[in-house]
Amino acid sequence: MTENRHKMKNIIILLFTLLATSVYGQDKYNYVQFNKLTEIKGTTMLSQQLKMLEKCLLQIAKYLLFLNTSSGQTKQVDFPKDAISKN
Repeated sequence: MTENRHKMKNIIILLFTLLATSVYGQDKYNYVQFNKLTEIKGTTMLSQQLKMLEKCLLQIAKYLLFLNTSSGQTKQVDFPKDAISKN
């Protein structure tokens, strides 16, 4: 009797593990990675490099974001996926 319980316990643990990993694998969100804000001297602007990444950390998009600190407006400049930038 205890041997059957032990087998059932192992099967239940396996099923819950498979369920948890399959649910975690359904994550469809993209991730944003960015570096520190850089002040543009002589202006009220800040710039920041952002990268959009997929679930497998494959880069989807890369762009610079310029922020006007006095008005709060932003301007986005897109780059191709294969663009090289110095961090």
